[in-house]
Amino acid sequence: MALSLRETLSKNYQRWLAKRIPTLDQATLNRKNIYIVPTRSGLLFVFSAGLVLIAAINYAVSLAFALAFQMASLFILSILYSFNNLNQLTLTSRSSQDVFCGEEACFRVQLSRTAKRSYESLELNFPGSTTSYVDLSITDAEEVGIFAQALKRGEFKAPLLRVLTRYPLGLCRAWSVLDLNMRCLVYPRPYLLL
Repeated sequence: MALSLRETLSKNYQRWLAKRIPTLDQATLNRKNIYIVPTRSGLLFVFSAGLVLIAAINYAVSLAFALAFQMASLFILSILYSFNNLNQLTLTSRSSQDVFCGEEACFRVQLSRTAKRSYESLELNFPGSTTSYVDLSITDAEEVGIFAQALKRGEFKAPLLRVLTRYPLGLCRAWSVLDLNMRCLVYPRPYLLL
């Protein structure tokens, strides 16, 4: 069965990431492992700011210059705030329950913060699985379950965990990819005899 180009590239990318990311039981996000790119809305916003700037230059309207510079400033601040929403977030792996083959394995991750920081609109997921959403603004630590489909029996190592945020305006996406050394045991599926 031939794999599509997208699936092949995805598998190669996952393999490349697995070689670069160290396996840790606890990880704190910082400038070395947080990546930021603009979203589609962010690119459209930058394009709109460029059009406003071109119109301001063409028609020499000072209010349009102010709007263009304000839009650019807002985009730059969005980059800083989205980075800051992940910076110094600590993720710790917890024990997970054993499952039967074909079920979803629930891997528990504890997110913790210092008293002076808050983290909002966090998304945690494995590639190709459902996303878990969490806000860490009231409590200092929160435990969240992230699910992955267990298709083979035996020891199941969790895929790479992705932590993502689009906070505050959705113009930039900040994310990090971690290997928290999470494992569970997958039993053979029991068959019922009638």
